Amino acid sequence: MGRDSWLGLAALFVAAAVVVLEPAPVDRVRFRALEVLQTVRHAADPPEYGTVVTIVDIDEDSLAGVGSWPWPPMIWADLLVRVAEAGAVVIGVDHRFAPDPRGAGAPEIQKVIDMNEAPLAESVARTRVVLGRWVGDAAPDENPAPPAAVTVRLTDPEAGVFLPAFPAQSLNVPALDAAAAGHGVLSTVSAPNGVAQRVPTVNSVDGTVHPSMFVEMLRVAMGRPEVVVEGGRAGVEAVRIGDQLTLHPDQEGLLWMWYADVDRRRYVSAVDVLQGADAIRRIKGKFVLIGATATGLATMEAIPGGRQVPRVEVHAQAIERAIDGRYLHRPRHGAMIELAVALGLGLVAIIALPTLPRIAALFAVLAIEATLGGFAWILVRTQGVLFDPAIPGLVFAVVCLLLVLGRSRRPSAHK
Repeated sequence: MGRDSWLGLAALFVAAAVVVLEPAPVDRVRFRALEVLQTVRHAADPPEYGTVVTIVDIDEDSLAGVGSWPWPPMIWADLLVRVAEAGAVVIGVDHRFAPDPRGAGAPEIQKVIDMNEAPLAESVARTRVVLGRWVGDAAPDENPAPPAAVTVRLTDPEAGVFLPAFPAQSLNVPALDAAAAGHGVLSTVSAPNGVAQRVPTVNSVDGTVHPSMFVEMLRVAMGRPEVVVEGGRAGVEAVRIGDQLTLHPDQEGLLWMWYADVDRRRYVSAVDVLQGADAIRRIKGKFVLIGATATGLATMEAIPGGRQVPRVEVHAQAIERAIDGRYLHRPRHGAMIELAVALGLGLVAIIALPTLPRIAALFAVLAIEATLGGFAWILVRTQGVLFDPAIPGLVFAVVCLLLVLGRSRRPSAHK
């Protein structure tokens, strides 16, 4: 084996070591490639408009018709009751009812606040409502001990170390949390490229596992007491809600999304619900999410394809993908498989490239790179499986480039 081959071999194993260590640039490249595949999957065969979820939209018309934000508890109480009476299966609220800071240390003021919030607490207790929670780095005084009810059970605690982890959570008004049928984490998890390619099924918050909004809504709708997370040392294997529904997320408990286009047919303006308009008929028998799309109120999420959607849309599509099973899959050991492909291609280049004429070598390299991309496209198109062609392709390209450079220098060395 010549000097150039040894150089190529060294470069191959250095590149492999970098991939194993997974520095931020490698992660960004991988997730960007997987985002492209998610976009390709959507473009080739977008999921059809789902009829499972309706979004009660706090839009500009609602603000104009009901009043400026924030809405008082009585408005919320009326809205929840009207949605429930319209036949909602379960109601998820993409909003946090934060405790009023004016009551802190002032018992008389707190008594008035509690009286104002009592009708809303009664409405929450009368309906099947899942309240949202925000997770992140919140101040300790905003995070009292959560309610005793824990609706997630790990079959093996070791699976918990793989879950998205947050140090704290921000709860709702205690009376509302106590009255709710369930509690779901609202936050999504962005990939290193800033895109919500995956949605969490469960989250670890200060050492306790909590369900995401869409999973908790499914649990409440199905009348199950808990969500069971199956897994172990290799991470999460399945998330089960009774015998009725089993999800297969990746080892971190994250579901790879196959997003549909935003369809306004699923949206009903909150003001129409409050006024009893005909559009309220779209609520009967549906999972209902209440969230905001009005400018300045909506929490926007970037999804594959360069699209921006309200966070409530992500929750809605997650419910639909969980029910219809049309989400994407990432092999459990996908990164290791891709590394093995990179090593194999690199070794092929080291052995075969020096024996080929330059033009033939160039066409061989281009053909292999195209084959990698084509293989990834076929997998995601036919099987819904995500294989990253970028990392193996880059490793292969680096090895080939070094071999070609060494080869081009060789004639001048003998002059």
